This record gives sequence, C-alpha cells and structure tokens, in this order.
Amino acid sequence: MSLAASACTTGPARRRRPPPGQLVIPTSLRVGIAEPTSIDPAHLDSPSALLVGSQIFDGLTVLDPVSGEPQPALGARWSVSKNGRTTEFRLRRGVRFHDGSPVRAADFVFAWNRLASPRTHSPYAFLLERVSGYQDLHVKGKATALAGLQAVGDNVLPATLDAPWPGFAALTAHPALSPVPPSAADLSYDAQPVGNGPYQVREPWGLGSPIHLERATTYYGQPAAIDSLDFDVYRDAESGWPDFESGNPDIAAIPPSLVADAESRYGTEGIVTLARLPYCGFNLDLPQFQDVKLRRAVSLALERETIAATVYGPTALPATGIVPPSIPGAVPDACGDGCRQDVDRAATLVRQLSQASRTFELDLTRSDVGRALRSSISSQLAAAGFIVRPRFLGEADYGDLLKQRGQQVFCLVWDADTPRQEAFLDPLLSASSPDNQTEVKAESLDRLPDRARATPVRATRLRTYVEAERAAFSLMPLVTASPS
Repeated sequence: MSLAASACTTGPARRRRPPPGQLVIPTSLRVGIAEPTSIDPAHLDSPSALLVGSQIFDGLTVLDPVSGEPQPALGARWSVSKNGRTTEFRLRRGVRFHDGSPVRAADFVFAWNRLASPRTHSPYAFLLERVSGYQDLHVKGKATALAGLQAVGDNVLPATLDAPWPGFAALTAHPALSPVPPSAADLSYDAQPVGNGPYQVREPWGLGSPIHLERATTYYGQPAAIDSLDFDVYRDAESGWPDFESGNPDIAAIPPSLVADAESRYGTEGIVTLARLPYCGFNLDLPQFQDVKLRRAVSLALERETIAATVYGPTALPATGIVPPSIPGAVPDACGDGCRQDVDRAATLVRQLSQASRTFELDLTRSDVGRALRSSISSQLAAAGFIVRPRFLGEADYGDLLKQRGQQVFCLVWDADTPRQEAFLDPLLSASSPDNQTEVKAESLDRLPDRARATPVRATRLRTYVEAERAAFSLMPLVTASPS
C-alpha cells in the first residue's frame, strides 16, 4: 500500500569513522539476505538471488544508477537498425569466465536459448518474449532456439525483435541475461556456477548454507575492492535482524516495522531505503471485481498516509503512483483524485453495489505487516460500507492461492529488477506478464508501453510510460498509496 521503508543498514561498530584522510576498506563483508533458491542466471527468482547473481555475472550492459540508461559492460558498443528491430552488440575482447575460458557471442546465444526454453521453467523467460522466435520456442514448442538470435563470429551478437525497440540494450543489463559457459548444462552447475563477474563462487553451496564469494582474478574490469563477500541466509528480515544486532552480518535488511527504531539507534548514515511497491490488487477473473465502481470505491476509502505510517512506520514514503519517485521519468501524484481519500464519494459508490459485492476476502500473509494491513485497511473500508473478511495464509499457501487464482483482494510487494518505469508497469499490467496477478487486460495498457518501447527519444519514452501509468489508474486494477 506504500513505498515500504524497507532498507538495508550497516552495523554501528563497523561504521566508526577512520582517522581524517584515511580510507579503510574491509577485506571481507558479510551480508544478510533472504535465502535464494538458486544463483544460476536461468533460475534467479528473488531480489536476494539477483543481488548475489549480479556479483557473479556481468551482462552486455549495466544501467546508470541516476539516469537508468544502459552503459557498456560486455557489450563494448552497439548499434540499432533503422527499423528499430535489430540491436547488434560488439563484445568486449579478452573477457573470460572464472574457469579461464573465453566469453564468446555463442555463450550469450546458449544462455538466452536456455532461459527461453520451456524445459528450463525460468521465472525470467518472459524477458525474451519480444525476441523473434520466442513464441515458437517457449509457447508453442515448435523450435529449439530463438530465431532472432545468432552469433557472428566470437564477438558480434545481433538480436532481432518482433517489433521496434531501440532501447532493447537496457534490458540486457538484467542478471538473468548474463552469459553462461557450456558447463551450465550440467546438473551440478547451480551448486558452484561459473560466471564472468567481479566475484566467483569459492565453494559449492546448498540450501540453508551461506554463499561464499571471492574476488575473481579473471575479471576484465576494475578488480573488486573487497576480497570476499559472504552471504548469510535467513528466512526473512525479521529472522536475520537479531544476528545483525549481535554484530554479524555487517549489512542486513531492516524489518519494515523496525525502520524507525533502527534509525534512532544507529542513525541514518548507513541506511539505504529501497524503492519497493507494496500494493493491493483485485482478482479481475471474478465477476465481483470487474465492476470499476467497486475498485474506485476501495481506492477512495483509503487514507494512504495513515496506512504508510501505521504499517511501515513513520519513515515510509506514501506512494504517489505505481512508479516510485526515485525512478527516472516518475511524476508526482500520477493517480490524482482517484487516490485521495474521500469517504463520502466511496460510500456513494458502495451503495450502488449489491450487498454481495460489498463483501470480500482480504488476502494477506501471516506476518506482522499482514496483521497491520488488516487493522488499517479493514477499518477504513468498513467506514465506506464494505464488509471485509481478512484471510491470513503462510507464504507457501499464499503462493498456491495465487497460482490457483483463488485470491480476491490481495496484497503483495513488487521489487523491480531495474530502476526504470517499465520495470514496474510491464510486469504488473501487461496482459502477457506472469506477474500480472490482477489479470487486467486492456488495450491501452499494452499499446502505450509498446509505443514507449518503439521510440528512440528518451523524453518521449518517459512521457509515454506516464500515459500508461495514468491509463492504469483510470481502470484501477490495483491500489497503491498516495498523499491525501
């Protein structure tokens, strides 16, 4: 329901200032993360997996942290065809995997075909859905490789798409699109994947065990400043926080309910707030939620600042739209009046609904945040005339509920993989996205992002994504938080 003040921080003992003029770089760093299920690029499935994967692998590009625009990584340069459908990458020469073998264009072809294959069951296969041949390979099973991808020698990689996308290079910064060596076909690869990034996996790992990385001597770029990274794995932020307070790890995620306490105890210097989008969506497969009056009434009934403060603490930033304000191109108050609390307007809309339509389940995870959401949201919706029945489930059962399409009004958190507008809008709103849990299908929500992708002009692209965001709020398939 807001931009959660989910954050990472460093321990107080490790943040003592060195003497003036002296820079102290630790030789090792311990980082507490939620346990990933894999660190193989084809099976990365969570923010923590992406964090670890990005230390082990480099892709064709890297995104500028301020502008969000692609910069050269393994792709030393690239060019786009006049029709905008083909991007040709020229690979940096002399790059090697951690086992010493050269990184070639064919390794990207192998990695992307592996990612897109239906046999891989990769959660990020959809990243390649606009590459020519994806439908035949991933959906229809009529092909064994992407028709739009080929290696020209060792250092040239052209990628042809089904529609114009001059900015395709930005997508290739995603860790799932990193190259992998032929050994990735082995079943043992995930235990100790061979990558090409600044760190390499020191020893095989398994679920429940820490992940140990060491500086890679084969890395083509600036050597990593820290000798080793050790990732301690936890079930969630709450379970890892006591260890952080005891001195290990050095960096940890702060439980949302403890951000204010962490700031008061440790100060704000070492705290980095992450732009995440908690939201509540409507299952549009169910006739009850296909009435836009119901969805608008829910949005008008909610007082966003109160929800942000009571659920996530006083440091939470109430969301003004789907795209957080820290993302290039974001605009303030994209939702407008539709997200400003107006209980009288909400109640008027509720009275136009049948008695049965006014009653629904509010699906939440069984957690401190879930219970706080229940208290805050249920009371506000009740004031407008809704009858809300909270339904709490464990994480596994909640995932099963979503897979079976049994949810009604459900609350989730979206972690974008890249600092770009499309990293929020495409997954949550595209008809073909596996993360579109509302199942919203609207011509405008596909046409406008397609138009944004097709333009080579950055300013036009950013404005068109704003149009798409506002089109989404006119339909209100989900509700976010916004200042009243």
